[in-house]
This record gives sequence, structure tokens and C-alpha cells, in this order.
Amino acid sequence: MKCFHFSLGPVQSFVSQARRTRDLWAGSFLLSYLTSHAMQALLDHGGCIKFPVVTDSSSNISDPLLQAIYTHTRTSDVSEKPHVGSLPNRFVAKVPDTFQPLWCTEAIYNQWTALANTVWTHFIQAVRALGQDTQTIWDRQVANFWEITWVMGEEPDLLDRRKNWRTQSYPMEMGRKCSMMPQWQEISGHVRDDRAREKFWQALRKNLRFELQDGEELSAIALVKRLFPLVAKEAIGWPIPLSYRSTVDLAATSWITHTCRTQPQVCQAYAEAGQQFVRSQDVKSLPLSWQRLITDNPRVKPFMQMDGNSLYANTLLNDRLWNDDESRSVREQLIKKLQEFNSSPDTYFAILLMDGDHLGRLLKEHSPRTVSEALKNFTQKVPDIVKERNGELIYAGGDDVLALFPLEEALAASSSLREVYANAMKGTGTISAAIVYAHYHAPLTELIRYAHHLLDQIAKEQNERDSLALSVMTSAGPSRPWATKWDVLQTSSFNRLEHLAAQVQSAKAMSSQFLFKISELESKLGYQIFPGDDFWQHLFVYELGRSHPENSLDKQEAQAQRQAHKTISQMIVELSHGYRVNSDSSRYRDLLSLIHFLSKRMRSDA
Repeated sequence: MKCFHFSLGPVQSFVSQARRTRDLWAGSFLLSYLTSHAMQALLDHGGCIKFPVVTDSSSNISDPLLQAIYTHTRTSDVSEKPHVGSLPNRFVAKVPDTFQPLWCTEAIYNQWTALANTVWTHFIQAVRALGQDTQTIWDRQVANFWEITWVMGEEPDLLDRRKNWRTQSYPMEMGRKCSMMPQWQEISGHVRDDRAREKFWQALRKNLRFELQDGEELSAIALVKRLFPLVAKEAIGWPIPLSYRSTVDLAATSWITHTCRTQPQVCQAYAEAGQQFVRSQDVKSLPLSWQRLITDNPRVKPFMQMDGNSLYANTLLNDRLWNDDESRSVREQLIKKLQEFNSSPDTYFAILLMDGDHLGRLLKEHSPRTVSEALKNFTQKVPDIVKERNGELIYAGGDDVLALFPLEEALAASSSLREVYANAMKGTGTISAAIVYAHYHAPLTELIRYAHHLLDQIAKEQNERDSLALSVMTSAGPSRPWATKWDVLQTSSFNRLEHLAAQVQSAKAMSSQFLFKISELESKLGYQIFPGDDFWQHLFVYELGRSHPENSLDKQEAQAQRQAHKTISQMIVELSHGYRVNSDSSRYRDLLSLIHFLSKRMRSDA
């Protein structure tokens, strides 16, 4: 038996190049799905997959995605219909001497071509005559996209060494570029004839009204990502959910929960006035907290099913989002009705990205099966944690997790996932994470790329792993990131950062003037004469007191305020101990800016 190492790419670019949350999910799912077909080909030819573990002790397939593929190729009747990528894009296996790696490669290309042909037949073929060499462009892009790498040998780093050769060469792409994946040409093929190109895309949008926005001109790869879920039953063998909450939906989630509890009648009236914006969704696809609320008060369900864009005045007025003029009067009416609510939805959501530390070293120190079993136990628990925190799971395979959350839920979810990972690894491995708090209009591609930067460069490299890095992506760009060690962030009873933000919110203790004063002083002191904890704790108490004078307070209120300031100051100092980035002169400035942001936006009642 020989050792076989296999990898499918590209990974980060294929996943991150997305304009919608469903695009993001589709990229992750397709990588896992196609890798599963390579695994199945290997199993069919007498191989045995060593990492990740995909079988139980009786050699029965235990991974849900691989099991679905195995069942579909034999009976076409899939009872379990997985829709989350549960397998990484690479694997290690033992294969017989007669094994041909071409079998894995062919399995991927055959399935990918069949999937792309299904999309072509259902959606593109009818309008190809309006394009210029559209089918030629389509066939070229579909045939030349995937980077498949394999090696034979026992050394664990052989595959990484092989990938350094960079032998994959993409064909030259001319003409106008894809709106989602700009290295590829859009498929109409019209370079200089703008009218002909627009005619092509208008014809395609006619039957795909809600799948292609005005101005979106996509390549074959991007169209497969966008459209294959619509024909999944034919393309992969089982249907998959079509509804993935948008970034707007995620930003509004906690507010919707709060208003359905506190103003159910207003919610009901709003949904009745905007009935045309109520989407048809199965209750099971809604956030878990909403499902519980619907049980108590079914009348709020239509409000929960409304398009998130119908809950904001600025998006209601944006005609490009609705692709029609008939709804303008209804949207203007809804803007007036928004004033009946006691509050407004947030405009920020959160991206959580997690990755295990030193996995290669763990595989050398422990048996691959032991590590893989631990990772499988972790992966199996991820979906329930994400669901409990009202998130959207994009990917959970091996030691990697990508999920989207309402702003208030990301910190708690990250701590829960870290705890589950530590328990699964039995103390032998740690995990690092990144959270990006982003405006719902920020481009997803840029956000995912930045989340990887936070994870790889800040949490792992600069803060020495076993860390969480956080940053806010505003319309002006990212804020300065801040990082902390998990053991400093999380106590046995609460998350220090979350608790501190709640304390600041309750005491209304942190003003912009306070942030400026601390930032200015910290900058002047610098690293060489950086004072100790006692100095900073007393300084924080003093500056917080200056920001909130006690003149108008009675004796009892003033004493309570001083105590709150002492508690907050002590917690700030304690939390700063998790910061390992080599820039001590900003350990407080970046932390305080993050606390200020969270305290203004986190809802304790949602």
C-alpha cells in the first residue's frame, strides 16, 4: 500500500469571491462536494482514507456528505440531504499499488462538468445566440478552473512542497470581466458592443429576476455558483435550501427578535402593509429564537419572513434593490410606518472565521486517526452551536469554521466553539479565530479576505495563536484590530469583553472624549516607559469621572457611579493582558475603541 496525498483548489479565492451569502455558501459547499467525489473514487478502487476520518469502526461511511454521494451513485435515493460542506479540500489515503490518481481527477471533472452542464441547459442555452462565442467562453472556463494536486509518498509535507511548483496555468481571459470573479471574462463575449451585451444580460435576467441584479455580468464559474442551487436535485442528486439570510437580514435579526417581543401588534400591522415583501419560508429555516417566538405568538411570523431590505428607510428608497416601480408607493408607506417602532435595526453583522493551530504538528505527534476523530467530534457539534446563536453556517470541516451572525451573537458563539474544540482535542490542540463586525453593505469578498488576514496575521502570528482577533469594518475601512488570548477573554462564568461592553452600556461610561484622552496619553508614553496596571486603572477611573461629573447626582448615585467606574477600569486592565501584539503603545486604545463600538450596538434584551 502506498500513501496518497490529494488537494483541490483554489480555496480562499473561490469561496471569498461572493456577492451574496448564498454565493459564499456555494463556494464552500462545492469544494467539499467535489472533494467527496474524489474520495468516493478512491474508496471504489480499494483505497482507505486516513485523514480525515470518514468511516466508523466498522468501516461504514460516517460523514453525511460522503454518505449522500455514496447512496446517490448506487440508488439515487438520498434520505439525508446535507447542505453544509463537512469535509476539507484535502485528504490523505492508503492506496494499492495498482491505484491510478487519474481516477480521482476524473471523478472531479466528470461531476463538475455534469453540474455545469445542468446550469447551462436550464438557464444559459436559451440566450446563447444573443452572445458572441458564449459557449466557447463557457466551455473554456469550466474546463480550466480547478487546481488539482496530488503526490505519492510518506512524508507529511510532500503535498505542500508539490503545491509550491505552481504548475496550474489559466487561459488568457480577454474582454469585460466578471462582476464576482474579476479574473474571468463575463460570458456574453461582447467587448465593444454595449447594446448587444446588455441585451444578452437582460434576456438572461428575464427568467432569473431575483438571481441576477442589474449590472451583474458573470463568468461561467460565478454563474454555476449562483445558479446550481436552483437545480440541485438534478445537478447533485438532492435538493438544498435556497434561502440564506442576507447580510441585511443578519444585521436586523436581533432587532426583529426584540420588536416581536415588545411590539407584536406593530410588527403584525407592518407585515400586513408590506405583504408583498413577505417571503415564503419554512419555519425551520428561520433563526431558532424566532421559531420559539412563533410558538408563543404565530401572528408575528409574517414580520419575521419580510425581506430585510424592507426594514430600513434607506434600502426601501433604493429602487435598484427592488427591480420594479410598482412597489414604490408601498415602500414609501412603509417608511412612515417605521416611525411607529420604538427603535431601529442595526446596520452591522458579524463574520466568524476559526482555524485550528499547528495541525501539521499534531498529526506528527499523534496518530492521524486520533486527531481526525477529535476534529470530527468538533465538526458535528458546530451546526447546533451556530443555530443556537441565530447564525448562518457557511462551512464546518476539520478544524475550519466559517459562519455569519447577528452582531450580538458572534462573541458568545466563538467562545462556545472554542470550548467544544478544546474538549474534542482533550487539551492537545488549540484554535484561533477572527471576528469582523461589518456594515451590511460592505462587499463580502473584501470582508472574507480581511477576516483571513485577521486570523492568519493577527490572531495566529502576532498574538501567538490560541487567540481571538477582532476588528470593525466601517464605510471608511477597517478599524485597528485588537487581539486577546482565550484564557484571558473567557472566565468560567462569562466572556470578559461581552460583559465589559454591557457594563459600559449600562453605566453610559465611555465617551468619545475619554477615548481621545487615553489614546493621546498612550501615544505620548510609548513602549519604553509604559507604566503598570495600577497607573492605568487609576487613570481610567479619573478620566471616566471627568467625562461624567457627579455634580448633578445625589450621594448614593455618585457612589454607585464611582464603583461602576472602578469595576470597568479593573476589567479593562485585566482584559488587556491577553494582547500579545508587538505594539504595547496601543494595547488600550484599540481595546477601548472596540468596547465603545460594542457598547453602542449590543442588545442585552435580544
